[in-house]
Amino acid sequence: MKMSEAKLQAEFFKLVNNDTFFRYCIWSTPNDAFLGNDPKQRAIQANKLKATGLLKGVWDLTIQKNSKLFFIESKIGTNVLTAEQKHFRDVRIENGVPEYHFFIYKTIDEGIEVLKKIKEICLTN
Repeated sequence: MKMSEAKLQAEFFKLVNNDTFFRYCIWSTPNDAFLGNDPKQRAIQANKLKATGLLKGVWDLTIQKNSKLFFIESKIGTNVLTAEQKHFRDVRIENGVPEYHFFIYKTIDEGIEVLKKIKEICLTN
C-alpha cells in the first residue's frame, strides 16, 4: 500500500508531538482541507478561507522553539515543492528566516533526522 503525504505527515506529527521537547511547539496549516465535494460549496468555502487569511504555498508544519521558526514539508516519492511553496520559502528567507530552517522529508526516518537537526539548532544557537 502506497503511503499518502497526509498519512506520512500524520505519523510524523504524532512522533513529534509525543516528544516533550516539541510538544505545543508544532502545528499544521491545512491549505486545502474542508472544501468538500460539491463544486459550488467548494468555491464558497475556498473564497471564505482566502478572505480570512489562507495563503497558498504555506508549508505543512511549523515549529517555533527557542525563538526560532522552522518550516517542514512532507513529500512522498518524486513529489517536489510547488512554485507557491518555493515562493513562500523565498519570502520567509527574505524576511529573516534562515534557509537552513526549512526541511523536506519523504520518510519517517528522514523526518527523525529533521527533528535531530532542529533540536541541535535550538540547543546550540
